[in-house]
Formats: sequence, C-alpha cells, structure tokens
Amino acid sequence: MTKEQYFNELYGCLNKLSQEEINEAMNFYKEYSDEAGFDTYEEMSEHFGTPQNLASKIYADTAVKIMKNPYKKSDSKKNSVGKGFLIGLAALFSLPLTFPLAIVALTLLFVLTVAIISVIFAIGFAIFAIGAAGISIFFLSFRYIIPFMPTTWLQMFGAGLFLIGITIGLLWLAFLAVKYILEFTTLLISKIVNRRINHE
Repeated sequence: MTKEQYFNELYGCLNKLSQEEINEAMNFYKEYSDEAGFDTYEEMSEHFGTPQNLASKIYADTAVKIMKNPYKKSDSKKNSVGKGFLIGLAALFSLPLTFPLAIVALTLLFVLTVAIISVIFAIGFAIFAIGAAGISIFFLSFRYIIPFMPTTWLQMFGAGLFLIGITIGLLWLAFLAVKYILEFTTLLISKIVNRRINHE
C-alpha cells in the first residue's frame, strides 16, 4: 500500500474540520513524510500510527489551537471556544476505543453534561431573580417621587441600580466561567488523546 492511500484514509477521518484546517494538516504531514522519506503505508503507520490515530491527534491539536486563539478568522468565520470544545470531543471520540471503554466515556460525558447544565441553569435562575428584583425595585422607587419622599426614593433607586449592576457583573462572570471551563476541558481532552496515541 502506498503513502497516498494512507493520506486518503486520513482525509476521510478529518470530516469534522473546516477545509482550511484539513488542508493545513494534510500539507504539514505530507511535507513531514516527504522529508523523512516515508513512501509506504506501513512506514507511515509505523511512525504516525493508523490514519484514525493521526486524525485524533490532528483534532486535538486543532482544538488546542482554537482555544489559544478563539477569535482568529478561519474560512471567513470566527472560531469560538465552543467550536474548539466540539473539535476536542471529536478528537476523543475518534480514538479507537473498546466497547466497554466507549460506554464508560459516553456515561461520563452524559453525567458531566447534565451536571454542567444543572449548575448553569441554577446560576442563571439566581442571576435572573436578582436582575428582576433590581429592575422592579428601580421602577417602584419612582412611586416615592410624587408624595415627595426623597430619602425613600433614593434608597430604593440606589438599591435597584445596585442589584442591576450586580446582575450585569454576575452575567459577565458566568460567561467567563463557562468559557474557561470549556477551555480547560478541551485542553484535558487533548492531553488524554495525545497520551493515548503515544502509548499505542
């Protein structure tokens, strides 16, 4: 079997990436194999592993690259942390796994997803409640202007603005927390994929 057959199989395994990312990876490994003098499928497999293993490594490396620079334009679209996370998951699930290990991985992913969604929902509900209280207190404060109760009005007005400000701050912190959790998870997946490929 030839090196071209290896690259054809590799190309077929990279369907979760954009065409630009596929071309970049394919060109890198073609140049690498040319410089190293690999001419057969067997030489490629001996050095890089199976096309599926190399595809997993490429997915993991691409996910890390996106996480390090999420706002670099690629294919006229912005990369995002979410895209990097999904590519990291593609790297994890493109590894050749035994059936029991696949069941364990899917179960852990399901439990982790449910836990994260539950926490996000709870935090979101708390932020919504604080924001709703802030907005209602802000508008209720104007009831005290007509009977001319300036101290009560100022207290309620200030409390409403304070709660609205807290809501905006909490929304920003929640956004950052989700972003960093996704980045950490993607980097962890990348390390797992690379460690597994290196031990095969």
